[in-house]
Amino acid sequence: MKVLVTSPSFSLTDLPADWKVIRNPFGRALNEEETVTLVARHQPDGMIAGIEPLTRRVMSQSPNLKGISRFGAGHDTVDLKAARDLGIPVTVTAISPVPAVAEYTLGATLSLLRRFPELDGIVRDRTWKAAPGELLQGRTVGIVGCGRIGTRVGALFSAFGCRVVGSDPGLLAHPTIPLWSLDEVLAEADILTLHVPLTGNTFHLLNRRLIGRMKPGAYLVNAGWGGLVDEDALAEALRQGHLAGAAIDCFEREPYTGPLVDTPRTLLSPHVAYSARETRMAMEREAVHNLLRAFGASEDEPLAPPTVESRIQLRPFAPGDLLHMARRAAQKDERAFRQWAGDLLPYPLTLEAVLKYYEKGMNSRESDRMAFRIVRDADGEGTAEEPLGMVQFFRFDSVENSASIGLFVLWDEEDRGAGCGSQALRELLNIGFTELGLSRIYLNVHAWNQRALRCYQANGFVEVGRIPDRAHPGDDAWTLIRMKIERT
Repeated sequence: MKVLVTSPSFSLTDLPADWKVIRNPFGRALNEEETVTLVARHQPDGMIAGIEPLTRRVMSQSPNLKGISRFGAGHDTVDLKAARDLGIPVTVTAISPVPAVAEYTLGATLSLLRRFPELDGIVRDRTWKAAPGELLQGRTVGIVGCGRIGTRVGALFSAFGCRVVGSDPGLLAHPTIPLWSLDEVLAEADILTLHVPLTGNTFHLLNRRLIGRMKPGAYLVNAGWGGLVDEDALAEALRQGHLAGAAIDCFEREPYTGPLVDTPRTLLSPHVAYSARETRMAMEREAVHNLLRAFGASEDEPLAPPTVESRIQLRPFAPGDLLHMARRAAQKDERAFRQWAGDLLPYPLTLEAVLKYYEKGMNSRESDRMAFRIVRDADGEGTAEEPLGMVQFFRFDSVENSASIGLFVLWDEEDRGAGCGSQALRELLNIGFTELGLSRIYLNVHAWNQRALRCYQANGFVEVGRIPDRAHPGDDAWTLIRMKIERT
């Protein structure tokens, strides 16, 4: 296999023996033209990519390209639609940075509260005076984005005796963090920390108006993405005393030279929250494993070193969860929830209507016998914030003795890069056929998702019909292919 390593900082040399590795000859980040030239010249089977633009033009240069493994945590430089159209899986090293970013968030918060930089300066200036700080214990910590990193952050702050709450539009429930609306979190949090991806919807998530809604005297920590915060508005809120302090690791434009540099009560760092020695080595190995998966490596191949936590344990769906989820859903913005529920959602959006929707979608007698996992599909492109498969609904038909399952996210840690979560799928089939005694199981898959379609077929599903997607009229790629498997 010919592998092009475009990331200039990727230094791992212990690579598979059958890889012919071509490294970035410039020793720096590439622009689009340079990337196009390298891909066209070397025709790689796979790429370990950095922050260069991965456009349709770049990816089209090599028909051999079977996968792109980004040495980093985001998709913001990748044309995911083009990758999907070209059948090229794109993975990121999302697991390895979790401990480092979470620990940075905790450390930065402690530094702000206890005024470590100021205390260090006092001693160095030989003034030796007291500068009392504040305790973390007993504070309310608001986590915006409760995925892998947000969950780890919550666990760390909980150990310090904090009250932890969260806000995440992609989740209806979380096993350890109570979910509130963003406005509720802003009003209550003494420390607000951001851990959401940068998308069109989250750019300037904290704008001037929402910063103004934050609890007076609160602290802000952003170790997530540059662009989530209106930095000018933040600097103004700090100067006016509305906020007590801010720790910012990532900026809208880097290197950063904006007003926060001259603003008191700030702790600034050059985008290094993820950058611990152990994390860097783990990310390099994770990038290699991701590309191996794209090349068809065994599912038994570990995705990341065993020392890196790679799974969040969620408890099984329990009685009472349905009511809780419905109440939280009814409090959400109607438009946002409709995007998730589609045409199945009744109108108007009331608690009773949402309950009716869930009762229609799930058989409560059976739901408590399986793990009902709520996760977010990041940008709708087949990668998940949580390393789990989610059952969106499980509809039981007693007449036909069958079930229809909706799989909102089919990726899990055993299957990242394989096209779908075959391990999660096998678990569901076992539950359906063995525990529930069903005769057949149905599911739907979009026509554009050929990798998932092949995965279902490999697991014994056959096509039984096609359903036009009402949200994308006339677009065959969004046609739902109805799949069925029968108990043998």
